[in-house]
Amino acid sequence: MRNNKLTNIILWAFILNMTWEFTQCIWFYNMWSWSFWKATLWMWTAVFGDILIVLGLWKVTTLLVPSVHFFKPNVTGYIMLLLISFVAAVFLEWMAVYIRPLEI
Repeated sequence: MRNNKLTNIILWAFILNMTWEFTQCIWFYNMWSWSFWKATLWMWTAVFGDILIVLGLWKVTTLLVPSVHFFKPNVTGYIMLLLISFVAAVFLEWMAVYIRPLEI
C-alpha cells in the first residue's frame, strides 16, 4: 500500500513538474540555439531533479513536524509542506535563472 502512495506522489510530481519545466523554459531560458540533445538533456534533468526535490521537501516536512507521517500528513503538515516548498521553489528557481551553471 505504501509503495502505491509513493508511486502516486512521484507520478504527480512528474506530471506537474514536466508541465512546469516545458512551459516556463520559453520565458526564462534562451534554448533556441541549443542542439536538440542538449536542450532535451537539460529539460529532463530539471524534471527528474524536481521530483527528487519534491520527495526531499516532503521528508524535511516530516522531520520538522514529528506528528506528520510521510504518507498521511495533517493540516499542520500540509501548511508546513507548502511553506517550505514555496521558499525552496523561489530560491531554486532564482538559482537556476540567475546563477547560470556551466554550459553543457
